[in-house]
Amino acid sequence: MTRPTRLLAILTLGLFSISLTIGCGGGDESDSSSSKPSDAVAPTADEEPEEEAPVAEKIEEPAAPEEKPAEKPKTTTSNEAGGMGSIKGVIKLTGAIPELPVLIKQGDSTAKDSEVCAAEPVPDESLVVNSANSGIANVFIYMRKAPKGAPESEPSSEPVIFDQKGCQFVPHALFVQTGRPIKAVSSDAVPHNLHTNPIKNSPVNQIIAPNDKSGLDLTYSEGEIVPVKVTCDIHPWMVAWHFPLEHPYGAVTDENGNFTIENLPPGDHEFRIWQEKAGYLDKEFTVTVKAGEATEVTLEYPADTFSDDE
Repeated sequence: MTRPTRLLAILTLGLFSISLTIGCGGGDESDSSSSKPSDAVAPTADEEPEEEAPVAEKIEEPAAPEEKPAEKPKTTTSNEAGGMGSIKGVIKLTGAIPELPVLIKQGDSTAKDSEVCAAEPVPDESLVVNSANSGIANVFIYMRKAPKGAPESEPSSEPVIFDQKGCQFVPHALFVQTGRPIKAVSSDAVPHNLHTNPIKNSPVNQIIAPNDKSGLDLTYSEGEIVPVKVTCDIHPWMVAWHFPLEHPYGAVTDENGNFTIENLPPGDHEFRIWQEKAGYLDKEFTVTVKAGEATEVTLEYPADTFSDDE
């Protein structure tokens, strides 16, 4: 076969092969792609994606209960517990009651200002005992300081009258809260000299005119440790006692030896007891006070406690 003839045959065979491939839909390449499984098939729009395997939930330990701050113990006031309490008592002398001679006899012309000062006998008031019940008058019973839990107390603005009558001081013993005014007056037709002898307060030394009812204003600003002696320099037998304290927890016994101290918080309270002739009768007298109640006490002291020989 000649060379042109061979080229024509080869060309004709190639065209036949191309036609056969097109007619069969792509030959081996199509078959190869359809026979191999796809590594990953994307879902169509109508298909739901496969759910991922659920991840194990983290188990949380229950939270510890929130700690509340510790509650402070409730403080019960005295009023909630039933109110304040008080003490009522009597101070007595045991044994024979001493008889003290009078200081100025009635009608004694030698006495200073005898027309006034000797018009009546002037008794010795350094120890006054009621013969009916042996109660001792003019005894101070008091607390050195206000007790814990005590309510605040303002002194009364009403003046305490301190008179000079029959050449005696009236009253003979006076308990007063600091800041409360004292009005010193005179019911006598002769002059007197009021002279105080305090430890902490400023002393007073002033003439009180005869029958002076307007008086001298006297106020203690500080509490004293012991009662303050009050004298008259004109009539030296005249003696009285003032006891100012910075709280109301004190009293002085009356003519029957009785006393009352009110508005005390419940609990044990320590008192001092002082009498001018004996000094301290007791420095540590303890009383238990109950809310809403009056604690009654009786204190007795033998007659020789008040002897001048002691």
